[in-house]
Amino acid sequence: MQHSAVGSCADVRLNNGEMMPSMALGTAQAKGDLLQTAVEYALDIGYRHIDTARVYDNEADIGKVLGKQIGSGKIKRNNLFVTTKLPLYHMGEKDVKLSVQETLGLLQLEYLDLVLVHVPWACKQLHNIPPGQMLTDANFASLDFVATWHALEVVVREGLVRSIGLSNFTQQQIERIWENAEIKPANLQLECHVYLQQPALRSYCQQRGIVVTGYCPLGSPGRADKYRREDDPDLLNDPVVRDIAKQLGRTPAQIVLRFLMEINVIPLPKSVHPDRISENLQAVDVTLGNVEMDRLRALNRNRRFMRFEWFKNHPEYFENDDF
Repeated sequence: MQHSAVGSCADVRLNNGEMMPSMALGTAQAKGDLLQTAVEYALDIGYRHIDTARVYDNEADIGKVLGKQIGSGKIKRNNLFVTTKLPLYHMGEKDVKLSVQETLGLLQLEYLDLVLVHVPWACKQLHNIPPGQMLTDANFASLDFVATWHALEVVVREGLVRSIGLSNFTQQQIERIWENAEIKPANLQLECHVYLQQPALRSYCQQRGIVVTGYCPLGSPGRADKYRREDDPDLLNDPVVRDIAKQLGRTPAQIVLRFLMEINVIPLPKSVHPDRISENLQAVDVTLGNVEMDRLRALNRNRRFMRFEWFKNHPEYFENDDF
């Protein structure tokens, strides 16, 4: 089936000269045939940036689509940008290269465009620990993530990875990496949306030339129950968002995605529904004026949807810091 492109994503230049498309398809909490169909559809209509992670357990599903699309010549590898994340149980110096090689096999790629350290909280293998359960000292791996970073620098030099970055790191933690890095972080991925705009951390990244990508840009309406609280607000039904959407003839999702792009955050909306995948991509064509931007900025309430509360006992967890 042929699909026509619905938008055109401009590229953002990373501090190492590599180019990253300004909209990505997020894939957290998705897998199997449904995800494969979604990724294929997204690529068909113009997405060129796919965001995944080892802990999502879906790299093989994505790899089936990428292998088919690249192998058939439908998409050229150099026109595709794939981000994945080093899992918290592969942060040891001896584990990093092996983990990257395993991911390359799963994704059916010869190199990765971007690998992020998923979290600063190194742990032992977690397969038998249910997500959301409070972790204890027995689960924590004793290592410095600066050593993890140096191991990532090695795989960049060997050509397995083009760019490296961080995810869910605080400013203090990023600075520790920055001061000790030969290859500087190119990207920081964090939770970011109109209710959690993170101006201080974004400003720091801008000063360092670190491009910011934002997960949960729509407020993660499809997140699992274990990540929910009864008092969580519904971002897409916020009266201000809906009013702006109505005035501009757009959808609430398109408004909040475009807002992030306007504040120099690359959004990572996740969906497996073709109509929403298409709708999200059309955010690149939305125009927000100063009045709309001011109204949306005023919605910031430092409200986080993904709290990682089961890491609160970890020595690197900073509950009150932005990450």
